[in-house]
Amino acid sequence: QVINVYDSEESTKTKICELRGHEHVVESLAFISEESFPKGASTAGRDMKHLETVRDYLASASRDRSVRLWSIANASCVGVFTAHENWVKGVVIHP
Repeated sequence: QVINVYDSEESTKTKICELRGHEHVVESLAFISEESFPKGASTAGRDMKHLETVRDYLASASRDRSVRLWSIANASCVGVFTAHENWVKGVVIHP
């Protein structure tokens, strides 16, 4: 299956990348970016560390019983979580 990522800021909706790897239908997507962090979040310590390390990633849940973590900048899969016994129907990112 293919996940197409588009730039929603541009009026032309330019495709940024294609993410390939799931073997069945993708049920859910969740982006994590700077906007995922609460406004006024601390810029020191733990919050800043997370902001620097998880910027611009996407998580996807699939009927292939996996969750994948993608780097949008590199258009690559950086992690696969496969311990699920059935379809994964939802994924949520929480900083």
